Amino acid sequence: AGNEFRMFDIRRYDRGTMGVYDMIRKDGFRNIILTPTEIRSTQPFTSYLDHNGKQFLIGESWQKTIYETDYSFVHFYLNAPDKIENGDIYIYGELTGWEYIPEAIMKYNENTKQYVGKLLLKQGLYDYAYVQVSENNNKANWSILEGNFAESNNDYLLYVYYKPASANYQKLIGVKRFRFFE
Repeated sequence: AGNEFRMFDIRRYDRGTMGVYDMIRKDGFRNIILTPTEIRSTQPFTSYLDHNGKQFLIGESWQKTIYETDYSFVHFYLNAPDKIENGDIYIYGELTGWEYIPEAIMKYNENTKQYVGKLLLKQGLYDYAYVQVSENNNKANWSILEGNFAESNNDYLLYVYYKPASANYQKLIGVKRFRFFE
């Protein structure tokens, strides 16, 4: 079942908004420093309203249109006492197109004991997760970093196939999207 997604809000460029630790202008770009987070697999489940990995690209105020709906470098920090072996750590969600893209790979910093990553994102509200993708089979493991809780409220897609006896293929006959624990 996974866990609820993590969130941050950069609809406004203010320090102290959800998930934002600081904002710095550097080399002509706005850099959003997210609040460092912890590995959640050893923590108890906490239920809160998330958007199941989605993103909403929008500015909160249209008074300063020159600054609204702008792009920024968003810096991610995941505290980890040790480097996790057998794969890479990725930032994942709609913000990466639901893909494990090279730009979303996090690097381990031995000095700070953190995984760090950076993405260029448009102003908005974001859900995301950290996943480990193994080197050999390119499959994601959510449970190592995010935990795995039956109480999670997630979106699911159910595909139903039918294979006629005389056919050499399976026919898709139904698709159902549902949310569990709604």
